[in-house]
Amino acid sequence: MHPSIPYLAILPLLLAGCSTSNASYCDEITPCASEASACDLERNECTAVPEVNQCDEANLCSDVDAPFCVNSVCVACEIDMDCGEDFVCDSENQCTPFTCTRGPGEDASCIARDAATPFCSADGASCRGCAEHSECDSGVCDSEIAECIPASEIVYVEKSGSDAGDCGDVESPCLSVQAGLEKIYPERSYLRILGGSYDEQLSITNTRVTIVGSEGATIEPIIEVNSTVLSIDGTSQVVVDGVNLRANPLGDVFATVVKCVGANASVQLLDLTVGGATNVGVDGRECAVTGKRLQVIGAPLGISVTDGQLDLDDSSISVTTVGNGITGVRTAMTITRSTIAECDDVGVVSKDGSLTLTASNVKGNLLGGVRIENSDYALTNNFVLDNGAPGEISWGGVTIENTDVHSPQQLDFNTIAGNRITGSLSSAANLACSTASSAIGHSNIVYQTFPESSQPNVELSNCILQYSNIEGESGGIGNLDAPPLFINPVSGLGADYHLQQGSPSQDTALPGETGVEVDYDGDPRPQGGRSDMGADEVLAR
Repeated sequence: MHPSIPYLAILPLLLAGCSTSNASYCDEITPCASEASACDLERNECTAVPEVNQCDEANLCSDVDAPFCVNSVCVACEIDMDCGEDFVCDSENQCTPFTCTRGPGEDASCIARDAATPFCSADGASCRGCAEHSECDSGVCDSEIAECIPASEIVYVEKSGSDAGDCGDVESPCLSVQAGLEKIYPERSYLRILGGSYDEQLSITNTRVTIVGSEGATIEPIIEVNSTVLSIDGTSQVVVDGVNLRANPLGDVFATVVKCVGANASVQLLDLTVGGATNVGVDGRECAVTGKRLQVIGAPLGISVTDGQLDLDDSSISVTTVGNGITGVRTAMTITRSTIAECDDVGVVSKDGSLTLTASNVKGNLLGGVRIENSDYALTNNFVLDNGAPGEISWGGVTIENTDVHSPQQLDFNTIAGNRITGSLSSAANLACSTASSAIGHSNIVYQTFPESSQPNVELSNCILQYSNIEGESGGIGNLDAPPLFINPVSGLGADYHLQQGSPSQDTALPGETGVEVDYDGDPRPQGGRSDMGADEVLAR
């Protein structure tokens, strides 16, 4: 203190200053005195609200970014629904991105938003319904609508159950699957099998039912006479999801695993294995057959459909004996992202029907890869490899014999290589194509004929290949004959017919828009100025 100013002289001034309040001060408890001011909590200071944000009953909000009037201030939102699907309304009435907690079960923030979508998405930015049966208390999720099915619509089956009751909950299930099926009706169309192996032959007639299995659920009856594990007919619409189906035949009986008969019947086989057949793995007669993540093993005939429809996705047919992997007669077949391998006859056969084969691998089938006879066809992004065997009379890689006019006739972006042929079943090792009407294919690789083959690489009659790499055939629009530089073009395990960097087949496919946006692996086309020939698009470095 300055020595010339007495302490008692300034004391009244100090006391007077302490008694004066700060009118602009505010905090979470102390509001601003004026409604025209808002509290800046970072500075604990009242600040004037711009005129444009002030509102009342007579002065409504006109700003599209702040259309709601809350406490006399125009704001962006009042509730979450004001913000759109992926946003929430925060404490300051502003729309902010929604986040939830990823985990194996339901998330509280998702349930609070909508009980129908209780699970947090993988990116934590949105909520979803169920995707797996295990996510539902009832044990059944309808993945098409992502909703858990209530127990009131389900019949339960377990090895410890009893067939006496109505089998309407997990605590009182049926003992047998067939007894459970007899308790199905239109408002109760789901059957849940709670694990275990069931020695039963099932028959379903004029019934709509979805059969869902927990892990390890298997239908595996002992077959003593020529018969079927699962028989479907009439107007039945049957879905089997996650229940393995297997025949256990005794002696030389003919055992078919799944048989579906009738133009009004259908069967969907999802996430399961079909095995043990001594006749046909899946037999469809007029029926519509669907397989997704389906595996058929160890059958003389893998899948056979006559006068019906077959849709196969992300599936495999392998180790069949005697017959073909897949046969369609007067049938529309769509096969996508599937593997047909190591069959004792031809991998895929289409007669008098249609075949759409996409992003699939047909390999190592003893008597040939793909045979098309008087059928529409569209083959895109496929590997057809190593079919036929030394010393065996075979069809080679792809054989097309259309004596009638057909459309479409499409053969684009396929790698047909390393196939063998001996004998007279076909006229070429990798591709034999003869059509009544002109067929133009493009962007294929048809190469690597083995020395023991007695026929040429290709034989074309009314079939034209353009912008393709064809061994021994350099003529035609855009074609070339140059070693494709496959990564490892050998027979059997370890073979890899993807392209190496620097392959002459890079950037040499049909120029312009091809309509094929991805390759066999799902990689985008093109990686360079033009797409690559064959099923594989070399990734840009």
